[in-house]
Amino acid sequence: MFSRSFIITLFAIIALVSAKKDKPNGGNGGNKKAVCKDFKAFKGAVGLCNAYCTAQKCAEKATPTKSCLNLKKKFASRTEGAALPCDPVVDDISAAPSATPVVESPSMAPSTTPV
Repeated sequence: MFSRSFIITLFAIIALVSAKKDKPNGGNGGNKKAVCKDFKAFKGAVGLCNAYCTAQKCAEKATPTKSCLNLKKKFASRTEGAALPCDPVVDDISAAPSATPVVESPSMAPSTTPV
């Protein structure tokens, strides 16, 4: 049949291929630089994206620094308002406060006033 080394090599290849498939961003291990390359059409956007996502790790900070806010603003202005790929996606409906005031509905108890 097959030699032991052939079977071990085959399983190692299968494991590597399946592990790469399960990683985010197409198997690059979550490398934010690869995601930033999508913005090559916008002058300077890749560098701003790399600085924000990779160098300063702004998306991971609980409170953004002034530098992170400046990078985000410059990135948006150069990319016609595009969001940075490493920023978490926020569901606009659930995150936005309701503009409609909460009003208590009238009671369904019978009225005591004569008709």
